[in-house]
Amino acid sequence: MDVNQITALEFLEAEQKAARNGIDKPPFRRLLSELQNLPKAQQRLAFEFLAMAWRALNSAGDPGQLIAWSTFYAKAIEQQKLQEYLFWLEKIILRCFERLKDLQIPFDGSCPYSLVLWSALPFLHRTHPDKFRVVLDALKRQCGEEDGDLRWRLVERISGRQ
Repeated sequence: MDVNQITALEFLEAEQKAARNGIDKPPFRRLLSELQNLPKAQQRLAFEFLAMAWRALNSAGDPGQLIAWSTFYAKAIEQQKLQEYLFWLEKIILRCFERLKDLQIPFDGSCPYSLVLWSALPFLHRTHPDKFRVVLDALKRQCGEEDGDLRWRLVERISGRQ
């Protein structure tokens, strides 16, 4: 397998094989190691994972793992492509947050969509504080009144990290 040309789907298949079989762990670790020196491949993977996450979200799936990998490789995104990446990441965050309301369950960090929020929001906070504030304000607006929305607990926890 040419690591420089690996697709997000191939990457996920290698990850799943490594999780199932101990014999596949060293090749997956080698893949991760080789990718460290390939910023173009990292950038491509970040966008591929992001696109897969959007498709998963639109088919009622939880794109948590996809967003986790996307934000992991997003550090390699070139400046001229960064705004496009942030645009889609914001859309995914807001859609996941919207879906949490539909679930009407207390947010405890292990519910659906939690991995999206716990990987994407800290990424924004660390790397793009202005965008983080814009997204946080949008999350607050989605919640409306504090008393009626279980997601306020999450917004308060996120706000406390600033």
